[in-house]
Amino acid sequence: MQERFWNEIEARKEKRRLNASQFSAEQVTINCRACKRLLCSATDMRRRGSNYICVDEDFINSVVVVPLENQEEFRNETLLGKLLL
Repeated sequence: MQERFWNEIEARKEKRRLNASQFSAEQVTINCRACKRLLCSATDMRRRGSNYICVDEDFINSVVVVPLENQEEFRNETLLGKLLL
């Protein structure tokens, strides 16, 4: 029984390892869903908790905000502080 669980754990680890190695960071890009414009490459992304942050200094210049016709209202929160990378 322990051997079966051990084999399942090892199989999951191997599957994760294979999935993680399918792409290198140079191959991954973040694009706008609507216009397909390049926003950020994965080499410029940093993970902070469960969020991802683009640290490219030119990122803000590549973003154009376009208002939607049927825009939904969402809760807004503002957190002030210093981001430490």
